[in-house]
Amino acid sequence: MEDLDSEALDLRPKGLPDQSMSLNNLAVNLSTRYEQLGIMEDLNEAIVLGREALNFRPKGHPDRFTALDNLVRRLYDQFARTKQSKDKKELFSLYAQLIHFPSDVSSNDLSVARAWIRVAEDSQHPTIVLALRLLIQHVTILPSLPQHLTILKNLTSSLAVDTF
Repeated sequence: MEDLDSEALDLRPKGLPDQSMSLNNLAVNLSTRYEQLGIMEDLNEAIVLGREALNFRPKGHPDRFTALDNLVRRLYDQFARTKQSKDKKELFSLYAQLIHFPSDVSSNDLSVARAWIRVAEDSQHPTIVLALRLLIQHVTILPSLPQHLTILKNLTSSLAVDTF
């Protein structure tokens, strides 16, 4: 899978509009392989590619949230594994950017907010207030459909305990 994605990426000259999509897709595929096999090199490469994809999607780009969300997830995985302060600093910097995106709410958005709350609490980081704001922002626009209520219940069942 990675080889085909890498080859496809090589075929696209730098600067084409699809470059960020190719970088992001390859990063996601490497992330999936990391989750399956636990190979740290896959996670490291996914982060490098995720950063590149984000650079192609400046503020105001319609797909910036997706690239940012994917990179945040990978950095969280890396920080959870290494506990390095440089990873934590970048992670919180990127988390803080998530608050500025109006988006359709998905279970992934709620999971990211909850992970942010968890790591901010563990680190006693002041962005916990922004993380709570993001969670509240998403919860207030979540439609009251049975499947969404189930997602919300599962993701927030221990929020008070996790946060305080």
